[in-house]
Amino acid sequence: LGYELHMPAYLLLTIYESLERVGADYGLRDFGGYAFNSMRMEKMYRAWGSEFTEEISGAEAGMERFIDTSRDFIGVEAVKRRLAEGGRIKLAYLACDEDVACECFGNEAIYQGDELVGLTTGGAYGHRVGYSLAFAYIRPELVAQDTALQVMTSAGMRQAHVEMNAVYDPGNERLRA
Repeated sequence: LGYELHMPAYLLLTIYESLERVGADYGLRDFGGYAFNSMRMEKMYRAWGSEFTEEISGAEAGMERFIDTSRDFIGVEAVKRRLAEGGRIKLAYLACDEDVACECFGNEAIYQGDELVGLTTGGAYGHRVGYSLAFAYIRPELVAQDTALQVMTSAGMRQAHVEMNAVYDPGNERLRA
C-alpha cells in the first residue's frame, strides 16, 4: 500500500483486550515467546534475524538442500559463489553439556580451548530435553558431530558440543502426526 501503519503505545492494551475478546471464539490465546524460542531450538529451526540475516546466506546457514540455483532469482550468482567457496563461517547447533541452565542471547563468544572460533546467534533452555541449546557461527571445519567447544554464557563459561541433528524429534515425525 505504500504506507506504514503505526499503533500508538497508549492503545496497545485496548487493542490486546479487543483481540482477546473477539479471538476467543476462534481459539485465539496467549502463547509464551520464551516457550516458542525453546521449542524452535529443540527442533533445530533457524529464525530470520538471528540465524538468517541480509549478510548471511542459506549456504552459511546450512540450508543448501532448500536452495535451487538452477532457478533465476535475485542474488543467485552470489549464492552460487558462496556455495562453491564454502565460506569462512558455518552455522553450528550446540548442546550444552552441563546441567546449569544458561541463556544465549546472541554474540556470546565460542571457544575451542583458548581460541575464539565464533559467536552465538541466540539460544534457549530446552525444557523437553533438559539442557541449554544455542546456534553459533563458527569455522566450517568445526561443524561436526560432538566437536567440543566452550560458550561464554550469561551463567559463565559452559562446555558444549556440536549436534548435527535436532535434539528433539529429529525426523519431524511429531510435526506430521
